[in-house]
Amino acid sequence: YGSSGTIQMLGDDWDPDGYELWQNDLGAWQVYAETDPGWPWAAGLEHLVACIHDGSRPLVTPEHACHVLEIMLAAQEAARGGRACSLETGMEPPVFPEPAPGRPAYPVNDRSYRR
Repeated sequence: YGSSGTIQMLGDDWDPDGYELWQNDLGAWQVYAETDPGWPWAAGLEHLVACIHDGSRPLVTPEHACHVLEIMLAAQEAARGGRACSLETGMEPPVFPEPAPGRPAYPVNDRSYRR
C-alpha cells in the first residue's frame, strides 16, 4: 500500500498466480498473469545466492526488509495507542521486470476484455 497505489500478490506462496496493481492515476486494478507458474517458493533464496555469486544487487534489499519490519512494528504500536506513528527508515523501491509480452495487464473493471 502506498500513496500512489497498491500491489497485491495473487495465489499462495507455493502457487503464485500473478499480481494485481492499483495505480491512482489509472483509477482501476490491472491484473498481471504469473510469468512463471512453476516458480518454486525457495526462489528468493536462489535469487540471493545468484546475486552473491555474480555480485549483483538483490531485488529486495536489507534496507527493504528493515523498512518493512519498521512498518509492521509501527502498525502494532498504532493499533495499541490509537494513533499514527512516524517512520524513520526508507528504501529505494525495487525495480521489477516488465510483464511478459503477449500477456498484457487489463483493467478488471473493463467488462469488454476477454481473457
